[in-house]
Amino acid sequence: MSEKESSFSRANRFEKKRRGTKLVTWLAGAGALLVVVFIASFIIGGESDQAAGNKQSGNGNSSNDQELNVITDEQEEQNSESSKQKNKEEEKDKKEEDAVVKESDKENVERVITKEWEPVATEQQTNGSHTVTYEKSTQDWQEILQAASKATSIETSNMIAWRVENGGGPQKVEATVSDKAQQQTYRVYIHWVEGEGYKPIKVEELASNPYQ
Repeated sequence: MSEKESSFSRANRFEKKRRGTKLVTWLAGAGALLVVVFIASFIIGGESDQAAGNKQSGNGNSSNDQELNVITDEQEEQNSESSKQKNKEEEKDKKEEDAVVKESDKENVERVITKEWEPVATEQQTNGSHTVTYEKSTQDWQEILQAASKATSIETSNMIAWRVENGGGPQKVEATVSDKAQQQTYRVYIHWVEGEGYKPIKVEELASNPYQ
């Protein structure tokens, strides 16, 4: 083989080797780039999933907060009703605090309640010459019912006056009343105090309404 042909063969082999090296280098670079892209996609995808999970978790917390608010409102309403009931019971206990309550053996009377009630302030100018009247249109009638209300805690607007009559003297009244639901009937003894008004003296809790 001539020296010229030998040189050409060596140059040809060198060029092929150089091209192979470049191809390997390019493929290695491309592979590295793909690896980087894959890793980046994985990281970004993971963050997106986490963000979506956080958002969903946040929505769940909002729902839980709303449910908690509803429960809290219901508890406050229950506490409010319980507080009102407790206040009513305390007021009732306070009203009966100074009262003397006794069981009774009198016919149709369960209990007798006495207390130092204050008179119902009268609007009448009597000048010492008051006479009890029993007509429903009179001021006497209204004030008698107010005195009965003071002693029984039944509002006059919720009261049935079954009988209002003379209680054994010119300034004494006996009023039999109940609430409109007729859950309890009372006989109230009331005296007129000159210059002050009608004053409850005694209350009898009746076993049954004798005027029904």
